[in-house]
Amino acid sequence: MSTEHYNKEIEEQKKEKECIAKAMGQAIRLLRNNKKLSQGKVCKKGNIDPVVFQRYDTGKVAPGIYNLLKIAKGIEIHPSKILEKAVEFLNSDAENNE
Repeated sequence: MSTEHYNKEIEEQKKEKECIAKAMGQAIRLLRNNKKLSQGKVCKKGNIDPVVFQRYDTGKVAPGIYNLLKIAKGIEIHPSKILEKAVEFLNSDAENNE
């Protein structure tokens, strides 16, 4: 594999991660707002560090499975709801970029 090809692949993976983080943030924020919960309330209920949660809620980073479970607990929903909504956002973005 050439260096150019390798760098291009790394760049594509980075873009994909950013898209996933953005979609997860949109999903978390939407579901949290639907329940009329503040970030602080979700953090308290889910025992999540507020600084870390803010990064998820704004789509800067995607949560791992452990924190996804804590977020779902804080929002009082099944974790699959967050994933389902994130996939909807990803599909919507993909359709808009075609």
